[in-house]
Amino acid sequence: PRALREPIAASLIGAELRFVSEELRALFLSAVSSASARALGAGATVGPAPITIPDPLPDPRAELGLEAPYVVFCGRPLPEKRLAAAESIARRAGATLVCIGPGPGAAAPGSRATGPLGSARALGLLRHAAALLVTSTSEGAPTVVREARALRVPVVARASGDLRAWAARDPEILIAESDEAAVALLVTLLRRPLRRP
Repeated sequence: PRALREPIAASLIGAELRFVSEELRALFLSAVSSASARALGAGATVGPAPITIPDPLPDPRAELGLEAPYVVFCGRPLPEKRLAAAESIARRAGATLVCIGPGPGAAAPGSRATGPLGSARALGLLRHAAALLVTSTSEGAPTVVREARALRVPVVARASGDLRAWAARDPEILIAESDEAAVALLVTLLRRPLRRP
């Protein structure tokens, strides 16, 4: 609530604040007065949380009955994650969409829901995907994108959070300005041979 923002901001002056994305840092600083924003901004840094990729990773494709090509969507089925859009994009690109995460998951034809998987199994499934599809309209610094890139899996994403800045440094993070553009990018990726360990 607005009435509590300044007292909370005042209590944080002098503290080291760390945000996972520039977008979230800017959102936080825009919610307080300009004087508080100046004072807090000095100690506010941006740095994504560290990630760990287990070695070796299991390969759960056989037990889940998955064959290539498939595209991975990770997350809870919240409105801003746009699961229905991800299902439509994958279907139009000719790929199975594998939804990893809690909740009912994918129900559309051509989609598969795994339900919650442990981290190692989820990463093992991601490792063999043609791409990670991120259709969210609101993100900070998605850990799953960094995990995908650590596994050399390309990413097709909407420009939310810090993804546009990451894409400027990583040519395998492909920004889609529309769902139609995401379909075209996935079609291109699906034609490439997988060359990963």
